[in-house]
Amino acid sequence: MHEKIAESQITEHLLTETRQVILQQKKDEAKQGIGFNIFQILKRNHDEVNGHSAFIATLLDSRGAHAQGAKFLSLFVEKLETAIKSDNELLKKTIDTTPSTSPSNLWKVTPEKYFPNKNPGSTSKGNFIDILITTPDYAIVIENKINAKDQPNQLWRYKQSVTKEYGDKKKIILIYLTKSGYQPSESSLKKESSIEGGDNVSIDEVLCLSYKEFIQEWIEECIGAVPLIPHIRETLFQYNITLQQITGKGGMMSNAIKEVIIGNTQFFHASRAMAVAHAFTNAKIELQEFFWDHLKQKLKDLIDELNVNEKEFSHNEVFELFQDYSTIKIKDFYKAKKSTGFYYGVGIWIKDETMCKFNLHDHARLQVGIRKYNNKVEIKEVDLSERDRIENKLSYLLPQVSVLKSWEHNNNGRVTIEIDKWTGFFHNFGVELQDQKKGMEEHIVTWIDQCLKDLNIKKVLSDIATVIDEG
Repeated sequence: MHEKIAESQITEHLLTETRQVILQQKKDEAKQGIGFNIFQILKRNHDEVNGHSAFIATLLDSRGAHAQGAKFLSLFVEKLETAIKSDNELLKKTIDTTPSTSPSNLWKVTPEKYFPNKNPGSTSKGNFIDILITTPDYAIVIENKINAKDQPNQLWRYKQSVTKEYGDKKKIILIYLTKSGYQPSESSLKKESSIEGGDNVSIDEVLCLSYKEFIQEWIEECIGAVPLIPHIRETLFQYNITLQQITGKGGMMSNAIKEVIIGNTQFFHASRAMAVAHAFTNAKIELQEFFWDHLKQKLKDLIDELNVNEKEFSHNEVFELFQDYSTIKIKDFYKAKKSTGFYYGVGIWIKDETMCKFNLHDHARLQVGIRKYNNKVEIKEVDLSERDRIENKLSYLLPQVSVLKSWEHNNNGRVTIEIDKWTGFFHNFGVELQDQKKGMEEHIVTWIDQCLKDLNIKKVLSDIATVIDEG
């Protein structure tokens, strides 16, 4: 009995110490203005193309606006060579000379490099490579994945495009850059079925790098390289904080909590720390399920109200509830090794032609998607004028919210809404919803009510129904 009491006291002490660290860290961050981050303010913290790729490419460009020449490029290449040598045999055999043997002024860095499709019979219109680095001897392809899913045949198409462009003149290095360094999907490596001959891309031809290790370490080295240039140094520092937030690595708070767990020999016991971590994961699973259940009920109440108001559609319900979240999916989300490939939530059908869905997106982001259907079958290509009318309606109704154009490179009917405070929401229940005075479930209820108010959801749904009628 006394042993159980002692263990519970130790666990309570661990939790109390951790909470004090979090509260103190938040106070320190407020004093230092760390919350004022240009990448987050401009909503570029999860933007692969206009955020991360653009910033990384600028740093790598020896002619870039930073005016530091090849300083950042040299640090990058040094780390890249180390990664190649420690990765796999095929890459080492391919790279018989090191990329850095080329003078830095001959390196060309191009973000969003477009290659028209030169494969007869291919269904692809062309390929945008996130970052292409070329030297007299090399073509380094960087495919950047923050939140986006792999596209079919994506890396295969990129390799084909670069090979057709440069032939045997350049050796090709394929880099697959993700938050945690995971491998590309098989479908990305496969060749297009409509193309005769040729092979799939082997996984051994791909160098998998991570923001969590490779890019963060490189940025920290870049910060150290410009100690007396405050404008560049502070921009790099803000970007590093952004990387810590999207990857969950490092940072002063993380280090301080780690010190609480292992630094006090009187209270440290690995099994207790693991038990606390396990209990916290289970708590997040229960809280997320409560979140979806409450949101579903709110939407159900809204549907009942909207259908009553739609007098002219009394024979046929205009609005109908949709759900594809489950306890199993929520558990898988928290216990999986990588937080990609997760898409579930709750939504509302609008006349079987459009769905407004609250969706858990990859990497713990909460989004609201509006997508076109025909009798509940998704439309891959839609009337652009109708899609534009929906986007314009949302932009008018929600001036404070980002309406993301997810169709820039295709014709699907999806319009995505995202509020900045939703980023990382499902991984941060214990931080984002922290308040001594209220219970966590009450926090979630309040948070959902506020988000529905921010979205002006009732007006959005009724106006989209009107847009459909006008079409």
